[in-house]
Amino acid sequence: MGRWRLGLSLLVLALGGSSVWAQGAVSPAGAPSAPPFPTHPVKIILPSPPGGVTDLLGRMLGQRLAQTWGYPVLIENKPGAGKIIAAEMLVKSAPDGHTLFLTEAATFVVNPHLYRNLPYDTLRDFTPVALVAENFPVLVVNAAIAARNMRELVALAKSRPGALSYGTMGVGTYAHIAIENFRQVNGIDLVHVPYKGASPAMTDLVSGEIALMVVNLNVADPFVRQGKLRVLAATTPGRLASRPEFPTVREQGVQGLAVTSWFGVVGPAHIPEPLVERIAADITRVVRSAEFVDQVLSRNGLEPMTSTPASFRQLMRDELVTWGRMVKVSGATAD
Repeated sequence: MGRWRLGLSLLVLALGGSSVWAQGAVSPAGAPSAPPFPTHPVKIILPSPPGGVTDLLGRMLGQRLAQTWGYPVLIENKPGAGKIIAAEMLVKSAPDGHTLFLTEAATFVVNPHLYRNLPYDTLRDFTPVALVAENFPVLVVNAAIAARNMRELVALAKSRPGALSYGTMGVGTYAHIAIENFRQVNGIDLVHVPYKGASPAMTDLVSGEIALMVVNLNVADPFVRQGKLRVLAATTPGRLASRPEFPTVREQGVQGLAVTSWFGVVGPAHIPEPLVERIAADITRVVRSAEFVDQVLSRNGLEPMTSTPASFRQLMRDELVTWGRMVKVSGATAD
């Protein structure tokens, strides 16, 4: 009888062992393996309305991941409240990898310093999965503004306190905090005009309703080429590889405005690590593909930015500190 039971046990292991490992139990080496994924359609939550860079990036990424995964990737737009509505929706979702969230850096590293009652904690409530792209903002002014460089802009603002207004994609966005920091550091008085996206802000900038804006180059470039707007500087630490003719703010001897922003994919807390690694690898493979870089990123003024889940989490930690200092200097608040 003992031999029969031993033989049956060996037979079960031989026939069924691989299916046990596939279910996320224990691999032959004793390490946890990823559970089956996906088993049904995946949803990517976006904190923006249809249209715009975030929406385009999410949809194009989703299309390519659907081809890899063999299941549809559904896009759910949840705009509003400084991206908090979308973030809170993700936090409440199941940690099985089937609900993801694509957003820009401000959601994680600016909002915690702006909102006293934020319903999420960046480091506790999210699982960083993969970075996707980095954008490269520039400071642009309406062509009628009598400033050809950053020093002249600062001088003009000092000579006309409160006369110049700047637009942003909303309170708490990276552009809002960056310009408020710039305003405080240089002792100038600029009026903030928040919009519900880059498109309406650009309309008013071109018409002269507002004077200046920090925005991704690809959004402003058509109007720059038409002579309706003027780029005064790249706000990045170094010159843009695609347009090296634009000097940085710092090169022009002006401080307080050096900023970039990134887009990343996260999930809710407690997704199993092997599954996080699997999803991250699939996203990174898409982002690094020549087709995605050429057809999606480059056409929208973005560059690929990839990471491991661990390095993504460290970036969040570091930038929480950096943006915390900037928000404090700016005096900005969203409450």
